[in-house]
Amino acid sequence: MQKLINASDCKSISDVRGQIDLIDREVVHLIARRFEFVKKASDFKKNTEEVKAKERFNAMLAERRLWATNAGLNADVIEKIFKDLVQYFIKEELKEFENKDSIRANL
Repeated sequence: MQKLINASDCKSISDVRGQIDLIDREVVHLIARRFEFVKKASDFKKNTEEVKAKERFNAMLAERRLWATNAGLNADVIEKIFKDLVQYFIKEELKEFENKDSIRANL
C-alpha cells in the first residue's frame, strides 16, 4: 500500500493521482466515521426538531466556511459540500431516531 507523501515529492502524474486516491479514500473513511457519531447523536435527542437542529446546522456551516477560508479554499464550495453531506446525515439520523422511538414505544 502506498503512503502519503508531500505534493512536492511527486515525480509523475501517476504519483499525483495515486496520492489523490489515497487522500480520497481517507476522506471517505472519515465521513463513515463521522456518520457513526451522527447515528449516536440520536440517542441524546428527544424529538425531530432536535435532530434537525437548524441553529446548529447554520452555525456549523458558518464555521466550515471560516475553516475553508483559512485553508485557502473557496468557502462557497466547502459550504455546499458540508450542506449536502449534513442534510443527508440529518435524513439518516431522522430514520435512526424514528426507529429508536418506535422501539421505545413498543416496550
